[in-house]
Amino acid sequence: MHQQPSISLKDLPVTCRSLALGWHVASLEAELQEIAHLESAIHYLAAGLELIHHFQRERGASCLYLGSDGNGHREALAQYREESDRHLLRFLASLPDIPEEDCQRLKIGFRQSANLALVLAHLAELVPLRAEIDRCQSPRHVAIHRYSALLSGMLSFLFSTSESLPITGEVYLYVVLYYLAETKEFAGQERAWGALGLESGGFQPDEQARLLDLVERQEESFHVCQQLAPDLFESWRDELTSAELCVEKLRRYVNTSAGRHPAARVPAAGEWFAATTRRMDVLRKLEIQLLQKLQNSCLKSKDHVELRRKQQPIEATLDPENLPRPLGSHLPPPLRNFGPPTNPSVLPTGVENSLANLLAENTRRLREVEEELTASRQAIEERKNIERAKGLLMEHRGLSEPEAYRLLRDEAMRRSCKMSELAVRVIETAACWQKGQIGLGAKKS
Repeated sequence: MHQQPSISLKDLPVTCRSLALGWHVASLEAELQEIAHLESAIHYLAAGLELIHHFQRERGASCLYLGSDGNGHREALAQYREESDRHLLRFLASLPDIPEEDCQRLKIGFRQSANLALVLAHLAELVPLRAEIDRCQSPRHVAIHRYSALLSGMLSFLFSTSESLPITGEVYLYVVLYYLAETKEFAGQERAWGALGLESGGFQPDEQARLLDLVERQEESFHVCQQLAPDLFESWRDELTSAELCVEKLRRYVNTSAGRHPAARVPAAGEWFAATTRRMDVLRKLEIQLLQKLQNSCLKSKDHVELRRKQQPIEATLDPENLPRPLGSHLPPPLRNFGPPTNPSVLPTGVENSLANLLAENTRRLREVEEELTASRQAIEERKNIERAKGLLMEHRGLSEPEAYRLLRDEAMRRSCKMSELAVRVIETAACWQKGQIGLGAKKS
């Protein structure tokens, strides 16, 4: 049995300060490892979002091609596919050849591995899907759904890594990026469905309902982005507003035309694709800026930790009077303001800028960042509950996806509660539905 060294009360101050100093150095090393993990996640995120952007454009061009029954847009579709393939090969090359070797380093867990396996399975079907589209053998709606399933799987893989990210000030940017990517995917689906309807000559009522639902979802997700990062989105307000106005004019036509519209209006498909692409390109610029902010924030964090480590003195004797005072005073300001600075007037004499004060400030900062991260993760969990409740309503009541969403939204308004709260109730009572006890109305026949 290991014999613990005896410690006398006389040596307690020096011993504790020595241990505190050692643990402080260890915390700096751990922080560097967490930053490296975040950098790795950002690397995959950047490559994945770039690929998603090109697949979204390929999906829209495929709808134009299918809507024309293969008589138009062939050259544009071929060009978009070539760009998608180039970024696809780059993304695949960034993945580890042998997952067992890199999973621990990248902290890839069960959920991330399962999502990645799903993405790769969808990618295996990409070449056959394209061949079916070329021959116009794939049903138009099925083609959109298959592309959307691939993109949904990619987003799930890229953002499932957020659950294992370290608790740092950069994580809130990760959450903003999640909602922005969600907004952009809803916009991409709207572009695809609108292009298909306009190019093929009209919209059925259920297709118009789907488009309206996608507009509502974009607005909800984008509203969250603006709340989390108002300064960033304010700087893009003019460009976003200009792009949005161009789309809105065409939306009014799409959402008010009933049944089949005159053949003379069919050329609006090209205008629709151009307008919606312009808006998505602006959202893509926002994605890139957020990724750059994440990368720059990681670099600053790493430099900040390295500076603190270099300033760590090596004392031959750990006399409390000789402990270095500049440990806290020479540090650069934090990347984000996590609260008001400590008031020196309420501290005992000589405590400010000491090692004890530095550790206390670090502890306070960690606690507040953890609270912020908890709130962000709660928002993501609420979104997952809404999606799960919507799926249950679709399964048990025979509703379409837009109908299930509107039912949840309208019922939440009627009960004066949040949609996420109602979603939890739906999930909790789903077991009773097998007996026909559906709390949101009678099941469709």
